[in-house]
Amino acid sequence: MLDDEQRAALRRWYARPEIIDKARELSQQGRWDELEEHVNMLSLMPLSKIDQLPDYLLKDDGKPLIENNVNPHKDVEEWRDAVEVGWEVMASEIGVSQARLNQNIARQQSSGWDEFLESVEKRKKERGLE
Repeated sequence: MLDDEQRAALRRWYARPEIIDKARELSQQGRWDELEEHVNMLSLMPLSKIDQLPDYLLKDDGKPLIENNVNPHKDVEEWRDAVEVGWEVMASEIGVSQARLNQNIARQQSSGWDEFLESVEKRKKERGLE
């Protein structure tokens, strides 16, 4: 579990323009799967590069503030907490919450399934199978 200092540092990390701008672009384009990947994974990967971390993600002794670098293979709860922080930032900065993202992904999947079923029926008719 992340403490308050770690959560604050991650809020600052996620609020960086390069993360927000990319998230806004993906949201505006309706690229929901890519937005999820951006927030849940790609934005967190640089945290493993300790020598490139900003000061607010380092302790006074130079070690990472978040010991496991938000790596889900090392600590899945820590990663879940970090993703939760990321979605809090996305909700406030671009107006997309994790719940809204999940609704949009489900809608896309349902639409895709419906289109597939329609194409199956169309092919059956074209082949005279109905």
